[in-house]
Formats: sequence, structure tokens, C-alpha cells
Amino acid sequence: MNKFFQIFGALFLFVFISTEINFAQHPFNKQYFGKASFGSGVQVGTQPFGYVIKATRFLPVFSYDGFDEWSSPGIDYRIGNESYNNFPLNYFSPDLIPFDIWQTGVNETDRQELNAAAENRMSFSLPKRDSSEIFFNSFFGSETGDPAIHVFTNENRRAVNRNKIPISGIIGTRGSFSNMVKYNISAGYFGAYSTGSINDFMLSSFDYYYFGKLNKQFLGSAGIDILTSSAGTLKINAGIVSYYGWDVAPFLASFTHFEIINSTLRAEYITPVNGLSISGKRDEGIGKINRTSITSPAEFYTRTYSVKPVYSFEAGAGELFTAAVSAEIEFLSAGNLSLDDGVAGHEFFTDQIEKRNYNFNFNSTYKAKIFDLNTGLIYRYHFSENKSLSGVITIDNFCLPGVRNFSVSLSSITKDANITEAFGKYTFEREIAGSIREFNIYGTEHVNTERVNRFSAAYNLLTESSKINLEIFYKTVENPIKQVPAEVVRISHERDLLRNSVYKNGFRKSGIGASLFFATQNFDFVNGVLNYNYLQNDDALYSPKNKFEASVILSLPFEAKLTFNWLYNSATVWQDFSVRPENDFYKGTGFDGEVDEISSFNLYFEYDFTSFYFLENLNVKMSFTNIFNRAMRFHPLGNRMDRAFLFSLSGKL
Repeated sequence: MNKFFQIFGALFLFVFISTEINFAQHPFNKQYFGKASFGSGVQVGTQPFGYVIKATRFLPVFSYDGFDEWSSPGIDYRIGNESYNNFPLNYFSPDLIPFDIWQTGVNETDRQELNAAAENRMSFSLPKRDSSEIFFNSFFGSETGDPAIHVFTNENRRAVNRNKIPISGIIGTRGSFSNMVKYNISAGYFGAYSTGSINDFMLSSFDYYYFGKLNKQFLGSAGIDILTSSAGTLKINAGIVSYYGWDVAPFLASFTHFEIINSTLRAEYITPVNGLSISGKRDEGIGKINRTSITSPAEFYTRTYSVKPVYSFEAGAGELFTAAVSAEIEFLSAGNLSLDDGVAGHEFFTDQIEKRNYNFNFNSTYKAKIFDLNTGLIYRYHFSENKSLSGVITIDNFCLPGVRNFSVSLSSITKDANITEAFGKYTFEREIAGSIREFNIYGTEHVNTERVNRFSAAYNLLTESSKINLEIFYKTVENPIKQVPAEVVRISHERDLLRNSVYKNGFRKSGIGASLFFATQNFDFVNGVLNYNYLQNDDALYSPKNKFEASVILSLPFEAKLTFNWLYNSATVWQDFSVRPENDFYKGTGFDGEVDEISSFNLYFEYDFTSFYFLENLNVKMSFTNIFNRAMRFHPLGNRMDRAFLFSLSGKL
């Protein structure tokens, strides 16, 4: 019966409008991240640019240059022109965005995306008028390399036979009518036994019932574009994504079994008045902490309504000037929900909360003959009564002798506590040495505004045979907002850590960094890719000082590709997870919060069919990651990422 509901959920149709989702922290130098399913940990191909933070194989959090705090991510995920930031338990992961990003590009942009107001990305192109198509992407895999999923996997098996990805996928349809109406329909299901064998004993002791359950997600979305020549254009879209399983949510900072349902409803009306548009949204995140031997149940929500008019204009011919202004009001609310079983639970929020934010945005682009000048300003009035001004200026595409393909950027971006960081609270109760102890995590409303200052210089070169991108930057973070632990205690297992902590401002961080990307192209048989990131991480030891990736791509007959890949991250130290010997009730030796270096050799195979019977653009991908099965972790509480086999099949009808 469970299998029936899994298959039925994967095939149930929801509608979705293709959008572009952007994330932090560099405003105009947008690098292509790659296409992924909503379970983006399943993607087949090289690792994303930037820094990946994750405790399990899935639900990653990203940091563009390594300075973001994991407990308070500085990433602003955007669907089109609008942010989505209702993430329960502060879990800012692309896997929890309520849209199918398999069909969309993901770019790295500034936290506030100061140049976004003048752009309309919430549309998709179709090959011809009155057309429609059905698309799908399916995948499965195994951390043991054993693809016989249904033979060796069941919900209550321990250790290696549990670390499987059952058959999962996305299916949908998209099309247009009379070149006036566009639609896109998609739905998906993703499941994984992803706790990792090294965490089996700990999680089964926490709760054997939830230990045997599959981690799973469902996705659906709905939308439509209506275009008219006289009345303007109306775009309406909605989406929902769920998560059920074990993970280390940033707010709780401990392995917990929880559920999340994130949803959005958005509309944009591009009026007949040239340059004028009005948009609105309703975003909601529902979180539920399940009752186990270590957690009391809690269910809660955060919700955002907003309205934003935007006016854009342009002037000039040979030297074009474009600009946009917008004003946005956000209505924020949060509160506790009654539990399904009617039993009293933990109150995650102290009270019913209703707040407002006000944002005023101006950005412009000036395209001259020898350079492009981009500027942006945001004035924000935050519900905590903090007032701040953010700004960015970037000069691109120099065409002077000796400085061609050179750009510089200077930005100063602010951030205030979100509603979870301001008002959330949770208490763990654990028995230690025969007595019950409480561990409390608190939010704080009135913290100082965080300010991120960044200067960068970049050089880009594109030839017929290669691509080169070099960037050097200097960055400071004033008053970083983070969860600051008063004490961290290790109890019954190596990764069984709890803390007393509160959200407040941390110490100033600063440092220099550099990134180098080099790729060959257009060679008949073999091409290569090198990607290197350096970070002066004295103030951010949780980010690798050196991150390196190299790939050799072989072009095989019949549109096939074989990629040999090596990924390396230097060791990291998470000081907020360090345990003093007197607080270590497991070993008595303490824990330094260190995560060893990562060195992973991977193999990827991809084969494209132009047509296969009734299928078009059929694509087959296979990956074998961590071939030598070396110990690999990205987080001090994280599971070991063992050798994995992943298979993906996508195409169109």
C-alpha cells in the first residue's frame, strides 16, 4: 500500500510556471550552477561553485564565498524577482524551495539581488505556437553501489542496506495556446534512506519507529501566463514542497526527526503602462518536530504577504540607460499550530506574532561604449525598528586597451534577524548522570543589523578553445547574526550534541579570497575543467581554506560523454560545535569540532538520444561518486558519505 501511495504521489499533477531561482552573494557576476531536481543532492555532474554545507547527502545549504553562518544563512533564494525565505527551523536549502528547479537555471547573485526589479524572469519559452510537451526525470541509486533497490531495501533494515534511493522522479507537461497562454504542470516524489550507517545506532536509540522510516519529499506547483496586447500580462503561479525525515536543522543544531511543508502563491501583473508592474505573494512555511525519546512535539508556521509595485524606464540609444524603482511592504506572521493527536506540545513561538517590513529599491544600468555601469540601492525598515541602507556598484565589460574583460564591484549589504531568529525557541530534555537537564535555544528580536562589505575584481576571457575566470575579493562582515552557544554537551554518542544557545551578534569577520575557473572547449575528444577557491578563513574556520575540483571530459561516439572528476576540500573546524572535556559524557575527552579534509574521486557517464521511439531528447546519466569509499563529511554532526551509485533518466514525449 505504501508503494502505491508513493507512485500515485509521483504521478499526481500540479502546475508550475518556469522561473529562475537565484542565490547569494555576488550581484552581477552570475555563474551557472547547473540543473538539478528538487532533491538537488541527486544531481549527476560536478559539484556546485561556492561552498556546500550539509549534514546528510541531501538538503544542502550554500555559501557563495564561505563567510555565511550555517545557523543564520545569508542566502536569499529568489523565484523570479521575489525572495522566498519562509524556511522553518532556518533550513535555507534549495531542496525546500516550492518549485521544480529541474527545469530552471540556478544562478549565484547578491543576497538582495539589487538589479532584479527591472527584469522579468517569470516566463518560459516554447518552440512553437499552440504546442505542448510532456517531460520527465527519474532517478534511483544506492550508497553501496548496489542498484537492486527493491531486492535489498526495506524500511527496517539497518546499516548499508538502508542507504538507498528508491525510484523517484518528476513528471509534467507544458505548452501554450495561440501564443497568449502559457502553462507548465509538474509533480515529483523523492525518497532516500540517507541517515548514514555511522548514525544508525544513535538514531535507532532516539526512536526506533522513525529510524525505520524513509526520508521523503513531495513536490507540486501550478501556474499560468496570460499575455494580451491591450490589457497587459498576468502571471500566476503556486507551488508546494514537503520534507519528512531526519536531519540537522540549523536552528536545532542536532539530529531531529521533523517535517516541513513550504508553499507559495504569487501573481504579477505587467500593466499596459510601459514599465509599470505590480506583484504580490503569499509564502508559508509549516514545521513540525515529531515526538521521540529526545524531542517534545511542536508544530508551527511562518507566513509572509507582500505587495510590490515596480516602475522601470530607459533612455538613450547608443548609450542606453535603464532604471527601476520599487516599494514593497511585507506582512509577516508566525505562531503555533495544534498537534494532530490533540496532545499538548511544545510552543515554538512565544505568542502569535504579526510584524511588517518596508523595502524601497532603486537600481540602474548604464551601457556605455567602453563599459557597463550597474548600481543599486535598498532602504529597509525592519520589524525590529532597525533601519538600513544597502548599495552596490559594479563596472563590467571594460573595452579599453589592456583592461578588456575586466570588472570591479563594491557592495555593502545589510541583513536583519528573520522571524525565526527573532522569536523562535525550543527546549530539549535529556537524562544525564541520572538527572534531567534542559537545553534551550532562543531567538532574539533586537540584534544589531549585520552588514557585509565586499570589494572584488574579476577578469574573464573567452576564446574559441577555452574559458578563464579569475576573481579576487576582500570581504568584511560586521555584527554577524548567528546562534552563539553558551555550552555544548556530548551525551550518548559521538554525534549526540546538544547546546544552550541564543541568537545574537558575533564577532567581526574579514578576509581575502580568490577563485579561478578554467575550462577548455571545442576539442574533438577531450576537454578539461579546473575550479579552485581560496579563502583566508581565520575568521571562518568552518569553510575550507582550499577547495579544488578537476574534471577530464571524454567525448565518445553517439553523443556520449565520460567524465573523470576529483573533488578536494581542506579540513575545517566548527568552533560552535566544540565540547569541553567536562561536558563530554560520552568519552570524557572533549570534541574539537574538526572535520577532516575531503578527497573524492568520481566518475560520470552521460548519453543523449536525439530521439528514441516516441521519446525526444532522451538523456541517460550515471554517476559513481567517492569511488575509493574514503570517509567524507561536510558537517561535524554529519553522516559519512559512502561510495554511491546514481542513475538518472530524463526526456520529453
